[in-house]
Amino acid sequence: MLKYAKKQVELKEEEIADLRDRLIGLGQAKELEKEILQKQLNDLKNEIHDLRERYETENSDLRTCVNHLSLSLSIYPIL
Repeated sequence: MLKYAKKQVELKEEEIADLRDRLIGLGQAKELEKEILQKQLNDLKNEIHDLRERYETENSDLRTCVNHLSLSLSIYPIL
């Protein structure tokens, strides 16, 4: 009976060690995935920032063109 109990304790200790190793592995995988997702998020934020600057510049240029056209039409009205 004592031998059986010792064997059961050993099996449970092995199971605990395996679960601990698995938990460590899952934690490492989680951290790696978190780092990857954080990099993707930062890349997207940078891309959005660049696009916003580009579109703001384009909008400013277009506003200037419209203002020049408006000014031209007021100076030289269409007959």
